[in-house]
Amino acid sequence: MRYLILFFILILFSCSSKPEKRKDDNLEIIELDDWICNNEKKEALNLLKNDSVYFVLINEFPRYQKQLRKLLIKSNLQLEIIGSMHGEGFCLKAFMDSVINVRFGINFRKEIEDRADSLFLELNKGSIFAEKQLDKRPILASDTSGQVEIIRRLNSKILNRDSVRLTSNIVNSPYFVVRFVVEKKGISRDAIIIERHTVEKFKNLEKLIINEINGLNGWSAGKIRNENVDSSIEVAIAIKKN
Repeated sequence: MRYLILFFILILFSCSSKPEKRKDDNLEIIELDDWICNNEKKEALNLLKNDSVYFVLINEFPRYQKQLRKLLIKSNLQLEIIGSMHGEGFCLKAFMDSVINVRFGINFRKEIEDRADSLFLELNKGSIFAEKQLDKRPILASDTSGQVEIIRRLNSKILNRDSVRLTSNIVNSPYFVVRFVVEKKGISRDAIIIERHTVEKFKNLEKLIINEINGLNGWSAGKIRNENVDSSIEVAIAIKKN
């Protein structure tokens, strides 16, 4: 272990690939301050002396986080998720990745994350997945996300009844936000209004919206790992006066 520590001291103090931030389109570059990396070098050395090795994720919050943590414990690794705004964590990650590569091989990270993701799906079979957990969002009518097609259908029904039209642009407009489930067999259900913004004069539209979404078929279901799943999504429907 002593020789391993000495080996990685060399890696740490050669850590010069600091992340950059691009301030604007003029490509002005703001470099990460050296003190951040130096502090992380010291932290990494102290951790390794205690045989603590971190599996570092930076600005990543995967759906399989719980499963990944459990799998890592079996390999005597700890999951460390870092929210980085100014380059924090990159030197620590570079060091820990090098340690992991030596101990477990260069494909370990990819393989264990894939196992964790597969386990996440297996353990949650039959669940309704949140939109942020999906690899692919449900779609309706070719390449639309459902919102455009739902609004098109609604407008065809209110055209001769009201002096309004519906749109996806909520800026400076009254609007509803609707949440509903899209089943893996391609039907939407359980629509509810979860947000109302200055729609007091348009209460008559609520029932129309709910009825249109419930039972609507023709969806391509949301996907996780290329499998169709039940998912919960939201769409905003704004109101414009004709």
